[in-house]
Amino acid sequence: MKKLLSVLLILSFLPSFSGCGSIYTNYREIEQLLVIQTMGLDYIPGGVRISLASAAGSGPESEPVCLSSAGVSITAAMERAQNYSNEDDLFFAHINTVILGEEAARQGIDSYLSFICRSPHIRIDMPLFIVKDTTAEELMSSAGRNQNRISEIMNTLYDNLERQGENCIFGANEVIRNFERYGSSLICAIEYADAAEIPSASENSGTAENGAKNQQAGNQRAGSSSGGESGQKSGGKTAAINGYGVLKAGRLLSYIDAEDAVGVGFLLNRVGVDEIIVEDQAGSKVTLEISQGGSQIRPLWAEDGSLHGLDVSAEVSASVADMEKSGNLDSPEYSDYITSRLEAAVSSRISAVLRLSQKLSADFLGLAGRIETQAPEKFRAMAESFEQCLPDLELRISVSGELSHSNDIKD
Repeated sequence: MKKLLSVLLILSFLPSFSGCGSIYTNYREIEQLLVIQTMGLDYIPGGVRISLASAAGSGPESEPVCLSSAGVSITAAMERAQNYSNEDDLFFAHINTVILGEEAARQGIDSYLSFICRSPHIRIDMPLFIVKDTTAEELMSSAGRNQNRISEIMNTLYDNLERQGENCIFGANEVIRNFERYGSSLICAIEYADAAEIPSASENSGTAENGAKNQQAGNQRAGSSSGGESGQKSGGKTAAINGYGVLKAGRLLSYIDAEDAVGVGFLLNRVGVDEIIVEDQAGSKVTLEISQGGSQIRPLWAEDGSLHGLDVSAEVSASVADMEKSGNLDSPEYSDYITSRLEAAVSSRISAVLRLSQKLSADFLGLAGRIETQAPEKFRAMAESFEQCLPDLELRISVSGELSHSNDIKD
């Protein structure tokens, strides 16, 4: 009897392979799944519009698919998108990018962050991007062509940033943490433009200032595509990194452009490979490739215990990547002059970022946390919050540069 009872118990736990009780009732063939890799979010009155993009070969069709749907919430819009996907089942577990339209970011992203936190399909560290001057739907539906669409462009962008080193890509978890601790945060900004408009090093001309700006823009932008119905003659539309969006209280306030974005890397100690163009004594352009850098921030306290300033000391190492005309890098005078131009360029970019932080009264760099770590008792005894005193702080910025080269560059 005991043996029979054991057999019956075992059988009762075995799955049924027929009828409604089968564990395979909700099973779907892989060919029926449309794997979504990129999600876009746009503001509409009373709700949200979502855009969902697959990658080439990630669904029943070899061509990438982009769907768009609206609803009172992201969940409602996703359910509606599923209804419009014909016989394909949308698969969200492989989403690796969330793109916010500019107006959505200006209206506020708290509800989007809340969805990401609650969603079982999206990682909490999902990279976030803001597309400048347009909607996520426009970018995702129009960028690229054929099998090279938005998901492929973003994957190329990630690969390029990874090769450049410690570049700042902000995930949803980091943005949430920054909002909670400092009330502000940065998010990578994307430019939506004709691929042919992205300048190469050979296209930089004019003054050294303009050349540096164009070169920085070219370095900050990655992930291009060719073709496109709206711009086939100019190389089509593409998405490219172009600085950062500054958010305070969950809303987009301003941008840090591609040129000044270098300063963000130094202030956050996340400096990647980047280029800066300077001029030598003769006015010839010299392209410097930054390899290492970082900063230390020291609070300046008044006798009454108030915070009256910040002392920022940065270090940068760079090598000569290119020269418009030959220069004698073995000459101490020439080398020292180029190094001084490098130091001045980095100082200018650090200053621009800090001045914007003061102008907006937004601690998007998390400076308060660094000051509190160094002087916790003085920080907690401050009569005003850090954001309140931020606009009036004295800034002292110094940069120490090091120039390296293996060979003289000749004509």
